[in-house]
Amino acid sequence: MHTLVTSCSSTRAVIPKVRVGDLPKGQTMSSALDLWMDKLDEQPKNITPRELYRGLGFMTLAKIQDQFNPDAIKIVTGGLGLTDMDEQICPYDFTASPKEPENIHQVVTAEPYVQTVWWRMINDARDKGVAPVCDLISSNTSGFVIISCSKIFLRYISDDILSTPFEYRSRIRILLAASSQGSVPAQLRPMMIPFDRQFVGDIPGNRNDNNHRAAFRFLELLEENPEFAASDIAKQRQFFMNIQGSPQHNVNYGSQKIDLEAFLKERPHYLTMDPDMAYKMSRRELGTIGGKMHFRGIFRKLTLGSSLSIAAGDYDIDRATSAMSGMSFLSNNGNSNNNPTHLNEEDAVLEKLQVFVHALKQVAPKAVFSSADVCKWAQTYQGAEVLDAFKSPNKLAYIIKANIAILGLQDAGSSGYTIAAGDAGAL
Repeated sequence: MHTLVTSCSSTRAVIPKVRVGDLPKGQTMSSALDLWMDKLDEQPKNITPRELYRGLGFMTLAKIQDQFNPDAIKIVTGGLGLTDMDEQICPYDFTASPKEPENIHQVVTAEPYVQTVWWRMINDARDKGVAPVCDLISSNTSGFVIISCSKIFLRYISDDILSTPFEYRSRIRILLAASSQGSVPAQLRPMMIPFDRQFVGDIPGNRNDNNHRAAFRFLELLEENPEFAASDIAKQRQFFMNIQGSPQHNVNYGSQKIDLEAFLKERPHYLTMDPDMAYKMSRRELGTIGGKMHFRGIFRKLTLGSSLSIAAGDYDIDRATSAMSGMSFLSNNGNSNNNPTHLNEEDAVLEKLQVFVHALKQVAPKAVFSSADVCKWAQTYQGAEVLDAFKSPNKLAYIIKANIAILGLQDAGSSGYTIAAGDAGAL
């Protein structure tokens, strides 16, 4: 059976008895910890995390426990270290987010507050050991340890995870929003399976609950797809990402499947709107319909797909292909624009991507390329006028994935993208 490690919730069912905001300022981490532990010890331990935490994220955890019955669900907390869902604790409030009005950074001012150091200290003080996540992974022999936390909580446990001996790391699956990958240690990436928020949009929740929902989806795949469960992490990563990028991926709404493409075709007046307004109107009518990028991909397919097809005479293709000639990714080989009125910056990026794909078909239709390669091409081709998205490979990768079908591309896994088989020979 599998074990889930996830984060706590900021929503509480009862009023906290111990607050980080009540600690005096000017502390070192050591003195702050002593004061915090004293306050915890003064209060009765009369509630469990299952009873204390509230919000849609913890409703999802309850569904996980009922539906998949994992060996254990462990909660990563700054105030208590690694806790079990049924451990007796006292109601508390603790955060390391500088955005919150009362946080540990306002208390620890005599030295920097270091999350990984605090993690070792708080777990040791509560007799959990200095690396409880490592201990959990090393002792789990019957399944995966699925770690699904936001980047703030993942920073707490990053050193703990990396202290796991190499022979046990094949059991680790770290689920993290793709947009947060750059905010955590690069050493974690071999154990990471990124996901897009649109992929969990059909499960009730909000931005703060993305990781709880991603855990539900991953466990669902493990249970329903034996091939997925038996695969190594590289294949699971590719499978997971291909499902998210698939234009056939429909969004669940309760027990009903919603086909957004059919929905929009039945409401042609939505297609005359700005895509953001169409998204809002669709949400009003349907409720939860998934992420905005997923919606925009379908919206553009219906409104811009034909008008953005590139004819050879529409652009200076010779210049575009010449700009590609020295690019390293090429070593992997062996209709005019109708100017739609709702063209926004992302649509302008999509138009330039169409130029890239058209040029690539002429030069190397089987090349495998990354978003960084496209940024390099754009900066050569467009010079000082390059759009902002072409300055950020991560941002560009998000746009490519949301519009992969329109562009005539297919996901090549961790290597990047390539022209879809059916389009490789078409010009």
